[in-house]
Amino acid sequence: MKSSTTTVKGRYRRDFSWIECVIHSPGKSRIRNEKLEKLNDIFGKVTVLTARKKPTDLLPGISWTVYDSDLKGSVEQRNLLMGKATKDWVLFLEAGEEIRFYHIPEENKLSPEMVVPAVLNYKDEKSNRTVYQVRLVHKSTNYPFKGYNLADATHCIVEKGKLLYDRPFEIHCQADPLDQIDTDKEIAVLDAPPAAYLLKAEQLMMERKYVQAAAQYRNILKIEKLLPFDRLGAVNGLTRCYTEQYKWPKAMQLAQKSLDAEPVQRIPYLIEYRIHQLNKQWAEAYEALKLYYEHIDETGRASYDRAMPEEDVLEQLGELATKAGHKHDAFQYLEEIYSEKVTGDDKHLLRKLLMVAIELGKRERSIYYFNKMFEQSLPDNLTSKEKLWLDDYMTLFMNNQWYTFAGEIYEELYKAEPENPEYRRRLIVALSKTDRIERARKLIAS
Repeated sequence: MKSSTTTVKGRYRRDFSWIECVIHSPGKSRIRNEKLEKLNDIFGKVTVLTARKKPTDLLPGISWTVYDSDLKGSVEQRNLLMGKATKDWVLFLEAGEEIRFYHIPEENKLSPEMVVPAVLNYKDEKSNRTVYQVRLVHKSTNYPFKGYNLADATHCIVEKGKLLYDRPFEIHCQADPLDQIDTDKEIAVLDAPPAAYLLKAEQLMMERKYVQAAAQYRNILKIEKLLPFDRLGAVNGLTRCYTEQYKWPKAMQLAQKSLDAEPVQRIPYLIEYRIHQLNKQWAEAYEALKLYYEHIDETGRASYDRAMPEEDVLEQLGELATKAGHKHDAFQYLEEIYSEKVTGDDKHLLRKLLMVAIELGKRERSIYYFNKMFEQSLPDNLTSKEKLWLDDYMTLFMNNQWYTFAGEIYEELYKAEPENPEYRRRLIVALSKTDRIERARKLIAS
């Protein structure tokens, strides 16, 4: 067995020469030579599985397999390619997918009895979801997949006794990986696999047909042999149906059951958080979302899991922490959001940070965020709205007895606009509180 530290061509220092990469391109679009060259530089062999004819300028060393996508599904072709593999392991990718190579397990940690899952991550403006699929299998595995175009390895694991590798590797998808799958064709396949029914249920959910989707999920859960991530996906799908149908006690019970089985996932926490929030149970909503956030950097273990953008989570944690009476926690979440910002000129966020800092009596942090907020405006470029904000903040500063800083600000404002009586009056108040009585008297006399 080769060492896992052998240097190969390109910038990847791990040895992937033991893997044949099969990249599937179902449509008529061409896979760019640059991508094929990169894959060929990394893996021991690259095979293109496509409906397109072999191009005349195909790079040397690339294998090309053509199938009629109108007559046959790609799953059968994948199984046939397994029997022709010349490398010990076969990795299946779709055109448009980007793989995290450093997540691929080392060869010496695998055995021919194992299959390795991948978690497919897809994100756009409307959705953010993950799907599990087995993508790395040993060449000795005979017909590992069932399905038409949606490859499912459930039978390979539960019937042939293959072991499921515990750590999935990540694949990022440029397009929804299941958008082009025809579930009617998948379910029409003899002995249709669970993945087909799970996708059908997910499509019904997207169409807001919650009664039909719930029935589909319940039927899936009656299947005795399901892969763990698919079972969690079905449980969570049924939980989502109950939530949308306002059957909140059932939804909460099922969400907790899902979390008891596997705490590293997304949907159950979000359902608990949302239901508590709608019931104005701020403390409970805060605790549920805080548990969600604790696992945000871990790969979720459920198919069709969905995530909230991290900044939205932090904002909600800040709001809920405030409502639940945990203002110190709220301030930490807001500061974490601010630290992740590319620029520090988000006035809405700065106002939140400044208000909470003042309420908590954090003088230095309050001064810091005040300066950040007004650094482009003081002393003579304040808008009318900013003038109102500034007066409110200075009032709060003086209520906290932070007179020295308030005096410095009003001294600066008064010099820039000496005819403003409000600046003069407030400066006199601040000076009288900081033992600068003579300066205050001169202003009064003037």
